[in-house]
Amino acid sequence: MHVMPLHRLAGADDWAWVTSADESRGVPDVPPPPVLLPTAAQVVDALRTGGGHGSAWFRVPGLELPDCPPQCTRVGCLGEVTLHTADRPAAVTTSDDRVASVGFRGPEPATVLCVVRELTVVGGAQLICDDAADTVFVVWPGEPLDDLTTSWPW
Repeated sequence: MHVMPLHRLAGADDWAWVTSADESRGVPDVPPPPVLLPTAAQVVDALRTGGGHGSAWFRVPGLELPDCPPQCTRVGCLGEVTLHTADRPAAVTTSDDRVASVGFRGPEPATVLCVVRELTVVGGAQLICDDAADTVFVVWPGEPLDDLTTSWPW
């Protein structure tokens, strides 16, 4: 699964993809205005606050994602987590790097939804898609979890 601030997809080609997805939820007619991208520290804090744990595929001094417990039942599992910047193709390297997207490999989908709600606090509306990129789901700041889970496709 992939998560990114919705405003990052405001370019014509990207917005055409967003609005033409086979299945979508929460996509507005026009992209929202840009907001400052969250820092790596803010993103990792949102992952923790949302109850997530997993395998961090990023190395940032001072930032750690809680590992899955030995008897992990998948509840809270984010799988392998990657953080990517907007201005270079590599993963983040400092806690102040701005994060343009977060990737999850093998997550518990309900946990992704919980952490994305936390990401909206620091990064505005967030778009979630799976690897096939044919379904897009947008979470807006302040949306109640109960409202989101009724249409959550994963």
